[in-house]
Amino acid sequence: MTTGGIRRLPVAKTVIESGIDLLGMGTALAFCPDLPNRWQSEPDLVAQVPSIQWKDKALVGLANMAVVKRHYLAILKCLKTKNKS
Repeated sequence: MTTGGIRRLPVAKTVIESGIDLLGMGTALAFCPDLPNRWQSEPDLVAQVPSIQWKDKALVGLANMAVVKRHYLAILKCLKTKNKS
């Protein structure tokens, strides 16, 4: 398994062609949930992921995880609302 920073189709293809069976794209999918489907018609599409520019790398890591989690929770809330109607 390979994970971390995969936001472009050529990178995903290179990883899979190198023999890796599974690649993780959690952050990219949090901000562009339909990314694999969109790649079919827009192969040059790059998932836009917010970038936090702080000096403290530990805090950047924590902040990135918090931003991704908040985004996932917003998506889940939206899906739950859709399913109720």
